[in-house]
Amino acid sequence: MMWCKQLTGAVLLLVASSQYVQSQQPSKVLCYYDAANFLIEGLGKVSLADIDAALPFCTHLVYGYAGIDVETNKAVSRQPNLDLDTGKGNYRTVTQLKSKYPSLKVLLGLGGYKFSEPSIKYLTLLESGAARITFINSVYSLLKTYGFDGVDLEWQFPMNKPKKVRSTLGGVWHGFKKVFSGDSVLDEKADEHREEFTALLRELKNAFRSDGYQLGITVLPHVNSSVFMDIPAIINYLDFVNIAAYDQQTPLRNKKEADHAAPLYELSDRVPGNNVDGQVRLWLTNNAPASKLIVSIPTFGRGWKMNGDSGITGVPPLPADGPSNPGPQTQTEGFYSWSEVCAMLPNPSNTALKGADAPLRKVGDPTKRFGSYAFRLPDSNGEHGVWVSYEDPDTAGNKAGYVKAKNLGGIAINDLSYDDFRGSCAGEKFPILRAAKYRLLGVLALVLGLVGVSSVQGQNATTGPKVLCYYDGSNALREGLGKVTVSDIELALPFCTHLMYGYAGVNAETYRLRSLNEDLDLDAGKSHFRAVTTLKKRYPGLKVFLSVGNYRDLGEEKPFEKYLSLLESGGSRTAFVNSAYSLLKTYEFDGLDLAWQFPQTKPKRIRGFTGKLWHGFKKLFTGDSILDPKAEEHREEFTALVRDLKNAFVHDKFQLGYTQLPHVNQTIFLDIPLLKDNIDYVNVAAYDQQTPERNPKEGDYTAPIYEPAERVKGNNVDDKVKAWHSQGTPLDKIVVGIATYGRGWRLTGDSGITGVPPIPADGPSPAGPYTNISGFYSFGEVCAKLPNPGNANLKGAEYPLRKINDPTKRFGPYAFRIPDENDEHGIWLSYEDPESAGNKAAYVKAKGLGGISLNDLGLDDYRGTCSGDKFPILRAAKYRL
Repeated sequence: MMWCKQLTGAVLLLVASSQYVQSQQPSKVLCYYDAANFLIEGLGKVSLADIDAALPFCTHLVYGYAGIDVETNKAVSRQPNLDLDTGKGNYRTVTQLKSKYPSLKVLLGLGGYKFSEPSIKYLTLLESGAARITFINSVYSLLKTYGFDGVDLEWQFPMNKPKKVRSTLGGVWHGFKKVFSGDSVLDEKADEHREEFTALLRELKNAFRSDGYQLGITVLPHVNSSVFMDIPAIINYLDFVNIAAYDQQTPLRNKKEADHAAPLYELSDRVPGNNVDGQVRLWLTNNAPASKLIVSIPTFGRGWKMNGDSGITGVPPLPADGPSNPGPQTQTEGFYSWSEVCAMLPNPSNTALKGADAPLRKVGDPTKRFGSYAFRLPDSNGEHGVWVSYEDPDTAGNKAGYVKAKNLGGIAINDLSYDDFRGSCAGEKFPILRAAKYRLLGVLALVLGLVGVSSVQGQNATTGPKVLCYYDGSNALREGLGKVTVSDIELALPFCTHLMYGYAGVNAETYRLRSLNEDLDLDAGKSHFRAVTTLKKRYPGLKVFLSVGNYRDLGEEKPFEKYLSLLESGGSRTAFVNSAYSLLKTYEFDGLDLAWQFPQTKPKRIRGFTGKLWHGFKKLFTGDSILDPKAEEHREEFTALVRDLKNAFVHDKFQLGYTQLPHVNQTIFLDIPLLKDNIDYVNVAAYDQQTPERNPKEGDYTAPIYEPAERVKGNNVDDKVKAWHSQGTPLDKIVVGIATYGRGWRLTGDSGITGVPPIPADGPSPAGPYTNISGFYSFGEVCAKLPNPGNANLKGAEYPLRKINDPTKRFGPYAFRIPDENDEHGIWLSYEDPESAGNKAAYVKAKGLGGISLNDLGLDDYRGTCSGDKFPILRAAKYRL
């Protein structure tokens, strides 16, 4: 029977592994940038430097827009003074971004519909074989000369005429009239143009083949694919088809009728097909592979003027009176960037304003099918009424979720310039792009907590859930891949409410608080202390704390002795308090985080029922081991230290937090009812419950949310939270720690083949290239060991691990590789990834806790080597929060 179970387990693992590899096929994220926005004066000016922070989220950057010279039929820059080498050289600058972002593809966008060029020249070009050849040669020359990776054709076919939204009776009457008037003809030579467009794409693909250039098309809004495109004939020539299913209603096309501009699904009594799903199904039913279809997500809204006939409900469709007034950034009637929309929603700066500055009333979309809108009714004079349909991070995430569920090829963001590239709404740059990318990756990045709540209700870093981001400054002293500087972590800071700089320690002779790296931290050295606190000028909502202790200040023989000795004397406690105050005051920290080093509980083996009985029987004779003979005194003295610190900090409003390190027994060392009122938060570091150092012979989950069966009681997040709350700690003071790393054990022939924990092991696994610590891996190192195109064909110690997800969302993922025939290269990893971190953040949100902490920013994938996103664990957790 045993061999049968092992075989079944192996088969299940093989299936799980294959499903994982299939799910890891990368989705495209096409990021459009209209360079003409650089030529705008004022708030609407957007340079290449402004979009740089978005590029780690993009697989493709589409630089637009080239056009067609009507006399020569050549593809040309619309802004030669900006784009060409004879001008500012933007073409070459944008393609050189690939050296900074090696996986980025940079395409040239041609056409578009923003410029309202007459479609006639696009049609005329198709009609001549010679004109097509001239065009193709000019496109090839531009790509070759400037180093582009391909072209995206946004071909300007004639657009469908606007249609009113009609009721059933209105639709019948309209159909009756058409019996006599007939259909209007969009293009009398549509059949010819359809064949000629197919020929153009075929000839372009042939011209591109030797250089491997990519060829994609964007189906512009209101271009009828059935009329102008032979989908089965053209699809094999294309690397992608970007379906721009937005602007279904606009105040320029539909002046008298305001409605959802970019619905995901069809609303009742609307024009059939004017939605994302309708456009996607059209291509799928014409044999287009799902993997080639891209869904375009706008980063803007469309606005109409409301009048007395618009009613008071705001429910669309509703009567309107043309485009609303322009915003300060885009300066275009009826058109608003996301940051302009966000500024019009309720926030602390506009709640008391009236007239044209009064906030709009937001109406969300709980169905996740149609999108958000907001409106302001006209005043008594019939003025200042506005109705806006728009995309926000939440709805963008819903569209990305649709793409993922349908297994489509990816998403397109149009345009980076209209996303909140300054971070003015919620402190985060490019929130629409980020939210969509995370949903595409399978992380449930529902950003209501970040944008929908924080911007609308005016939350800031101190009133919303805490996100404590730990950074061990000593990593800046390391050599090689493990070196992490302050500048490396800066991209994470918009996601953090607190930056916890570590670690300070205790001077064993004077008991004063001191830097553990004086040459790095103090003004006499490289002045890291001051460098991190001055970050508050760039991130005004950020609080910067100094963290003391953790695992960085341990003595070799008696690791906790000086921390306990300090507690035993009122004089040494006073010396510590005064030195802590002095450091905070001198370097302008906002508070102190006590990651105090108490003795750790001894490791315990996981035992079955019989084992527990035998262990209990033995303890009748041996008794319990004493962790600290003076534990009761130290418990009272630590309470006194915390009280003294709080009193010393009151005048300057310094904050005080406590981090309960793993394996510190709160029952023995902490008087929670007395501590809770003197600390601003307790950070429960409920990870490292099992480690290969403490438990070398037994691999198991290191940071489960809930207790797995037959494990040591209390070694999980939920039990740690209950221990504090059951003794009176308010839920909003409890912060849950999330590790950004994994723990690894070496597997042997005795470990079996299932990988199911707890599993027999033989100590720590080999060190990784970043951390250089046996059995300890940053998330970037873990990710490199999971199946990916770079390791699929490797063997031995480089062979990819099998990943086992956690569908219960209770314990976390793990991954393993069974030993080879020589009993080598076996490894078992328990780790945190963006999905499991998101699950912990969701637990925090559901329980109403105070927030999360990330330990450590330097161990998250800060380089973005795994998926192109920097700090994916932090981002995923913040979005779920």
